[in-house]
Amino acid sequence: MGKKGGRKADEDDEVRKSSRRRGRDEEPLMLAVERCPPQERLIFEWVAGNGLGDDAVVAAQRAFERAYDVRLARAHERAAASELEDCPPRCRQGRRTILGPVSGTQGWEIDSAVTPMRASTWNWVGYVVVVDCGPE
Repeated sequence: MGKKGGRKADEDDEVRKSSRRRGRDEEPLMLAVERCPPQERLIFEWVAGNGLGDDAVVAAQRAFERAYDVRLARAHERAAASELEDCPPRCRQGRRTILGPVSGTQGWEIDSAVTPMRASTWNWVGYVVVVDCGPE
C-alpha cells in the first residue's frame, strides 16, 4: 500500500473535479422549485336577482337562478381566456388548470316596510385559475 500523496493523478481525476465545480454554480432543484411557486387567481362574476310586489322574495330568487347560469358561463369564458404572467423572475409559465365553480354565501335584503315590497339577493360565482410556474 502506498501513501495517498504518492498516487499518480490521471485523467479521471480532472473530469471528477470539473463536474463538482460545475455543480456548485447551479441552483439546487428544490430551491429552484421553492422559488417558483404556483400562481393563482380567482375569476368571478356577480349574480343578482331583484323582485317587487307581494311575491318579491320568490321573484328575486327566480331572477337570481336565471342569472346564475349566464354568469357562471361568463366566468368560465373569462377564466379560460385569462393570461397569468405573474411567475417570478427566472421561472417559466407551465400548465394552466381551472378549478371550480366556486361561489360565496348568498346574501339577501328584504324590505317589507315599503309598498310595493322589495327583495334583492346577490352572490358571486367563479373559477380559480392555477398556473404551474417551474424553474427555467
